[in-house]
Amino acid sequence: MDRPPARHWTRVTQILFDPADASCVWAGVEIDGAWRSRDGGLTWSQHSAGLKSNDVHGFAVAANGARTLFAATNAGLHTSADGGESWIFTAIDSDWQYTRSIVSKPGDPDVMLLTNGNGAPGTMGRLYRSGDGGQTWKDVRLPGSVESSVYFLATHPSDRNLIFAAATLGQLYRSQDGGETWIGLHQRLNEIRAIAWLP
Repeated sequence: MDRPPARHWTRVTQILFDPADASCVWAGVEIDGAWRSRDGGLTWSQHSAGLKSNDVHGFAVAANGARTLFAATNAGLHTSADGGESWIFTAIDSDWQYTRSIVSKPGDPDVMLLTNGNGAPGTMGRLYRSGDGGQTWKDVRLPGSVESSVYFLATHPSDRNLIFAAATLGQLYRSQDGGETWIGLHQRLNEIRAIAWLP
């Protein structure tokens, strides 16, 4: 069977089904940009025009008066108002523009969270929260010293206010008020590559 040559370091980082259109699927590919399917994943096309980097880490969709698509990359946060046909870099108020995960709070698309840090795996990290659908962002000030980039977020609609965040090198954080305030969990892991919580 013929297949294209392997691409070093290329991997899918996130798959997002559009909540308003089940046939529209987004896939972020590390070092290969943003990919979109209009037929539920049967066929794909690349849509990376305007991205400062093809190292795409995560996606989110927000309906903040106008429908906005977000892409988190190693070179910063990007937004698209035309379904991914073009992207615009959107700087956050951070010493570093490296972004990893972005999610909306279940049941409240105006509340969004964005992870940030100074690289991979990084030595410092931050978590940002938006209350206006991603138009503005504020550092939530995670407690203590965050010793690596904040990478992952976990939400679930069964408890919309319970949210977890994880830094790359094992630190875990919990919010019980929709991401406004956070505590650091005592349990620590060696390295975290994904988190999820089930009710």
